[in-house]
Amino acid sequence: NPSPGGSATAPLPNDVVAAAADMAMAGSPSGGAILDNGVGVGGVDYGNPMAGGGAGLDEGFSCTVDEALPMVATILQQTHAELAAIWDEVGYSAEERERQVGQIVTGVRLVCADKVAEERELRAHFLNGIAKEEAEIHDLVRRLREPLDEVQMDAARANNLTAHLASLESYADELRQKRDRVSDALLDLKARGENLVHLLGEEVVPPELGDVEELTEGKIHNFQECVRGLELRLEERKANVALLVHAARLKLLELKEGSRTPLERQVMGSLLPPAEDSGGDPRLKSMTPSEDCVGVSGEYVAQLEGLNERLDAEKLARQGKLAGLGEEISVLWERLRVSAEEQLAFSSSVDGLGLDTLAKGEAEFARLQQLQIEKMGELVVAAQDRIRALWTDLSIPAEPVTSLLDGGAAGRKTTEDEESVTLASCMASDVTAEPKVLHRLELELRALDSRISTMRPILQKIEAREQLLRERMELEELKKNPKRLQGRGGFQQRQKEEKMQNRITRKLPVLTDALQRALQRWEEDNDGQAFMYEGQPYLETISASEEEWKRFRAGQAESRARKKREEQQARRMTAYGSGPMGINGADDAQENHQNGAHPVTPSRSKSMSASGSNFTSSARKMMSGSGRSLSFQEDFK
Repeated sequence: NPSPGGSATAPLPNDVVAAAADMAMAGSPSGGAILDNGVGVGGVDYGNPMAGGGAGLDEGFSCTVDEALPMVATILQQTHAELAAIWDEVGYSAEERERQVGQIVTGVRLVCADKVAEERELRAHFLNGIAKEEAEIHDLVRRLREPLDEVQMDAARANNLTAHLASLESYADELRQKRDRVSDALLDLKARGENLVHLLGEEVVPPELGDVEELTEGKIHNFQECVRGLELRLEERKANVALLVHAARLKLLELKEGSRTPLERQVMGSLLPPAEDSGGDPRLKSMTPSEDCVGVSGEYVAQLEGLNERLDAEKLARQGKLAGLGEEISVLWERLRVSAEEQLAFSSSVDGLGLDTLAKGEAEFARLQQLQIEKMGELVVAAQDRIRALWTDLSIPAEPVTSLLDGGAAGRKTTEDEESVTLASCMASDVTAEPKVLHRLELELRALDSRISTMRPILQKIEAREQLLRERMELEELKKNPKRLQGRGGFQQRQKEEKMQNRITRKLPVLTDALQRALQRWEEDNDGQAFMYEGQPYLETISASEEEWKRFRAGQAESRARKKREEQQARRMTAYGSGPMGINGADDAQENHQNGAHPVTPSRSKSMSASGSNFTSSARKMMSGSGRSLSFQEDFK
């Protein structure tokens, strides 16, 4: 407390300095320790802290706690010395001076308290960071489905907060890298899947792609399988759409419809040119819809199916109409004897199922109808002539005129128009030439052609049998020539005859039996009407030819037997001389009588006796192997 008016300044009491130092070391009112805000540098010569006119310490200054205590005391003493001089000049009272010193102490305390609060906040920050890292580590190991590394966690807790936090951050970084790798793969797969779903035109993403919480290799595999399934569906959809587009495009070209609607324009421009390695399968140029290309969504599939159905119906309708026109035109061409060149010229002028083809067909039909009207008389006469020719071929009598259509023949019922125009009236020479007459005649012609078609298999069998019969008679005629097997061509002739005989023996009985059964069925199917061939019922012809052949064979057998008897008689006469009949004459006479030969009368016996020498010489000649006897024996064999 300076004396009034004095300039001398009393030194700051030691107890005040000690008290300020104690407060500085005691810290804030809460009792927390005061921490330095810099890195302590031991042994620094800080010099006079107040040098330079009371300037403060540098911001980079640092020191240890032990170095700070005397420095704080020195700072306070120097500060009090300067303040005491000022106070003396000003004339502060003791109370005012104490109040000023109290403010200094309070200021020091507040600085220390702020520092403690700052450092506590830093500690809380470390603790909060550690808690966050630990929480994230637990979350990551849960999502990665990995076990927690307890060893690493325990080692981190044994350190101070800074080292603890750094250790946790390192462990968490490893887990984050795994998370990022798996998460990126899952998100990429999910994006691909969503794009595929969009291309397919679907609004709902498969639930397999919705959960990315689990970050495991198994989850990646599941996502890959889901995406692969979507890709397969897309490929199938793409191929299906390409086929639908290809089919619709061909129909549009065939119908010559052009591109009347936006969908048809897309269809005409959607396909790529066929590639060499594609096997000719149609390929879409894009899966994204545009003005000249369809998409692959379900909506486009439905539209293309509808388009194909409409085009199919139109194609079927036109085909039916063109088929009817073509049939009518063909009938008129045949009826009017239109030349093949003219028919070919018309056929070459039409192509496809376009409306122009229909128009040309209708025009040709109208032209032919007009030409038919002009030639109706000639056509009726020609039909009548053909019917009469077929009647002749089928052995149908011209009078009375009967129709194969009467009574529903050929499995067909007549119409009222046909019954109103009888065949008899249409076959009259003075019939009026009109379409219904010509139509009736053509119906009869078709019935006759049908009858001929039914008869044709039987006629073929008949012709085959008649050929075999001719060969059989030819063979019999050949056998009459005794010298046919002699000479240079004898061997070939024998082979020819053997082949003929084998063919006749093997085929003729089988063919005759099959033909008889076919002719019997014919009569059953035609109300007992006989099958005529060359004006005769052929069943009767078969029976007659078989009986004739039996008689022919019996005659041959009788002829051979007679020749054998004559040969035997000649041998006996040669053996017993020129007697009338030899020892066995009576027996021979009896045998001749039984076989129908003329009995030997006495007059005939004398005649034979008179000519015995000539007969004996002839017999000798026959027995010697010359003349007719040798050839007969060969023939008989």
